[in-house]
Amino acid sequence: MSWLEKNIETNAVSQTDAARTKVLDEAREETLPTVLKEADSGQKPFKPIELQPVKSPGIYDAEFGVKDADVIFHFWPSGYHVAERRGAAAPQFKPGFEAALKKVMGDVFDARRVVVESDPDVGALFVRAHGWAEAQFHRDLCIKACEQLHAAMGGEPG
Repeated sequence: MSWLEKNIETNAVSQTDAARTKVLDEAREETLPTVLKEADSGQKPFKPIELQPVKSPGIYDAEFGVKDADVIFHFWPSGYHVAERRGAAAPQFKPGFEAALKKVMGDVFDARRVVVESDPDVGALFVRAHGWAEAQFHRDLCIKACEQLHAAMGGEPG
């Protein structure tokens, strides 16, 4: 960054010399907030969430992943994204889907540590299993939950 100095007596503006520029650059680096320092050095200040897609034909489309120490899920009615791309009316979940979702998630992840709520921003049901990302086999548990939900809603065994 090039620095300009203003002489307060004459109001003249001039470029700083190399030694003064170095001192100003060092002072700037020391006083920057941490997030700006990371951004300037090319580091990401957060870890992106990698989501695993899941399809339960005729029942639901879903994704799951890890956010901080939690396992998260999004569930949509089967065909939701296709209808959205076509501009058609969104399909609805089969009757009893939300109740089955709550039961299965509570059974697999401990009902006291699971939150199921609507996420209107993405048109999905959102599930957060608090602290389960720290479990050794959390991915296997996520797959188990999806398979049990598929079966609970009358899906054919895969």
